[in-house]
Amino acid sequence: MNTQPAEEDVPDEKPEEFKPSFVWGRLDFFVKFVAFTFSTIAGTTAVMSFLNSQDAKLTDRSFDIVGLWEEPVTQRANAELRARVDVARDELGFAPADEQIGALIIARMISGEDPDLLAPFERVWYVLRRVSHCHESGQCDNEVLREFFCDYAQSFWSYFGKQITEVDQWDTGAFQAFLDGGAAQKQSCATE
Repeated sequence: MNTQPAEEDVPDEKPEEFKPSFVWGRLDFFVKFVAFTFSTIAGTTAVMSFLNSQDAKLTDRSFDIVGLWEEPVTQRANAELRARVDVARDELGFAPADEQIGALIIARMISGEDPDLLAPFERVWYVLRRVSHCHESGQCDNEVLREFFCDYAQSFWSYFGKQITEVDQWDTGAFQAFLDGGAAQKQSCATE
């Protein structure tokens, strides 16, 4: 038996395939290239826009806290606290340690000898806690927070830090993290 096909069964010519001309082939490539480039630019623009809006939100939250600090009630509370520090410094004599001044003020406040200072002290402490929690959670622009609050926060802590940590009603964890750098290793006052 012969397994080879007969010559008459094999077609002589293959059907013609569509072959685009050189111009049509290049045009197809050009259209794909333009579409790819456009979609890449659009995607990059969308990502950049999203990142810019996130940075703007962080900055806005930071300036909200700055606005809270600059409110008249907070500034009055800060002025009262500074006045008490000056009075305590004069009472303790020449060049007392900041910690001694803070201890005297806190002792007077807690003992009831100076009850009018509790509200201003807590107002200042409230704002500083807001700063530290915003820093710790990453919801604010840390550069803005450091610029506005580091010097004051370090000074405040030098006066009142030891006493604040001894009083149970005041949470100090996030505030210490703001001063020291914290567990999240974010930039803090210590890393300027």
